[in-house]
Amino acid sequence: MAHSETPRAPAAPDGTPPPDTGSGEAAATAGTLRPQPPRASRPRRPTTLARQATWRLAGVALLCIAVMSVGGYAYVFEAGRAQALDRLRDFLTQQWLIETTLFRNARANAETFKAEFLEMYGNTQDIPVTDADFDTWFHRGPQGALRTHRRHFTGTVDGAGLPHAGLSGFVSSVEGEPSADLKRRLVLALRLLSRFGPAWDRDFVNTAVSTPEHTLVNYWPEVPWGLQARADLQTASGSVIRATFPEENPERADVWTGLYHDHTAGIWMVTYQMPVDLDGRHLINIGHDVPLDALMARLDTETLPGASRFVVDPGRDQLVAWSEPSGLLDEEGGVQEIADVGDADLSRRYDLLSIAHVGASDPSLWLVEDERGAAWLGATELAGPGWWYVVVYPKAVVTGAAHRAASMVLVFGGVLALILALGVAFVMHRRVGAPLSALTRAAEAVAAGRHAEVAAGALSLPETARNEIGLLACTVRDMAGQVARQEAILDREIAIRTRELEIANRRLQAQTTTDPLTGIGNRRALDADLAAAQGRRQGDGPVALILCDIDHFKIYNDTHGHAEGDEVLRKVAQRMRDTVRPTDSVYRYGGEEIAVLLREGTDGARGVVARLISEVAALGIPHPGGGPHAVVTISAGLAWERPPALDPHDLIERADRNLYAAKASGRNCWIAEESP
Repeated sequence: MAHSETPRAPAAPDGTPPPDTGSGEAAATAGTLRPQPPRASRPRRPTTLARQATWRLAGVALLCIAVMSVGGYAYVFEAGRAQALDRLRDFLTQQWLIETTLFRNARANAETFKAEFLEMYGNTQDIPVTDADFDTWFHRGPQGALRTHRRHFTGTVDGAGLPHAGLSGFVSSVEGEPSADLKRRLVLALRLLSRFGPAWDRDFVNTAVSTPEHTLVNYWPEVPWGLQARADLQTASGSVIRATFPEENPERADVWTGLYHDHTAGIWMVTYQMPVDLDGRHLINIGHDVPLDALMARLDTETLPGASRFVVDPGRDQLVAWSEPSGLLDEEGGVQEIADVGDADLSRRYDLLSIAHVGASDPSLWLVEDERGAAWLGATELAGPGWWYVVVYPKAVVTGAAHRAASMVLVFGGVLALILALGVAFVMHRRVGAPLSALTRAAEAVAAGRHAEVAAGALSLPETARNEIGLLACTVRDMAGQVARQEAILDREIAIRTRELEIANRRLQAQTTTDPLTGIGNRRALDADLAAAQGRRQGDGPVALILCDIDHFKIYNDTHGHAEGDEVLRKVAQRMRDTVRPTDSVYRYGGEEIAVLLREGTDGARGVVARLISEVAALGIPHPGGGPHAVVTISAGLAWERPPALDPHDLIERADRNLYAAKASGRNCWIAEESP
């Protein structure tokens, strides 16, 4: 920035400095090298007075805050305690609502299934079930048990052309040859399971139908229960199904079992069942299983800070789950007795809850104080199994919040006192400070490029002074404003150009990784994601790759034209993208080949590829030249590898080999290698 200097009078020939022609103030700021006339002694700097005022005001403010905090601490403490207990009640109410919703959904599902089953069962004329129908579902195994064909679990199409999967069932070897009526009940149950099961798997892991005979069929996409059950397993002799028998349940009420270990599935669970009778005859039981892990996951979706939790079965005095220790469940011995846990706090708290529950005004939610354990106990009764979900809320959380609130009041008062002291200091400085010092700082700020700071008023200037200094202060402020406005215009232009460049870069990036025809990822995107998966740490789960190919696509193109072929590609790609899980990615690998990358390993990978096969076929796109299915189908190969041994090229080759094996097996199917 150009600047000007005030011309000085030339020095005398003998070197004597020229006389001072400026004002006294100008001379004071021009420099200190020239001799100055004697001056009267200056008063003490106003900053000293401001500092004194600041300390005095801060002392008064702190004293006031100290007095107020002593009087307000009791109020803050009680308010914090009441608020903490309200949070505990709200939390327990939320957990109760979660389980009530689950119970209602289970009953509503069972009622729907029951109505449909009874209507179909009674309509023997329009809905016959023959031995041939039964044989399409069941076959006799080597150990004498009747089991469903594996294709009903992995995925197949029924006689009406509708796909289904996830179904399994068995008839115990001790049952012998089932009667025609039992065959009819089992076939009708399987048909309804294929219809309703997929719609209910969001809330429940499975839907099961058992009979008073030793038989059970279910929809459980993750576990082929009927194919794994012991051949001589007598399901009707166990306590789970026996609880629905008329002699055990004369009221014919819905049944929630206690916690038990399913040896076939290898998990702990509780079961809901609704017995279905017709004319006093027990036909079937409809139910859902709820794994213990899933139940606890729902209950722990939200937690209170510092709180611990445990679940007990009051009817059996047993500990179901505890957030403190682990390993309480024993597959042979069942749930551990509370008295056998050996924890005095747990036993005392269970006794306190039991006593308080008897006199509670609301037996579904009650609170009790554990004075010895310095905690509040809150409990709610879970609908269905009747367990108590208990939250231990330490009193230290309540008192800690009260102490923090009181401290915040003290800090706020201190900050307020400091602000008031600074305000007084500022006013004192303005009234007794040197205005020329303010102008000097403003000029230095402009010279340093901080003109926006001057224009915005961040630096104080004596603009209200009724003299030349005030006029100069206004001029400096206006000059800084002009520069700041020009700089703001330039910054806006730069920001606009930068945003346009970022948008263009994002569009270019999207074009390089997206297939323009189908809108899914392209080969470049697949390579990049495989490279990223290759860099995962050892111990991470395996990465799975599904390579799919549209069956007889060349014949479709030759028959209908490339425009129709492109439309088929778009529809198939869209259906596959809608079918996979949120963590999976779909890519167009090339031509009619589509790849799916599963980053969550082998869990559910087989279910994903089975759904892809069935969902594409379910599109029902006519393809007379596509083989026996007469619709557009896909074949798929599944391979996976565990990082860091993942080799993208090798993974693609193995998936491709499995794909060609699937084509060789008749298409509209999938082949997978063994899990790593």
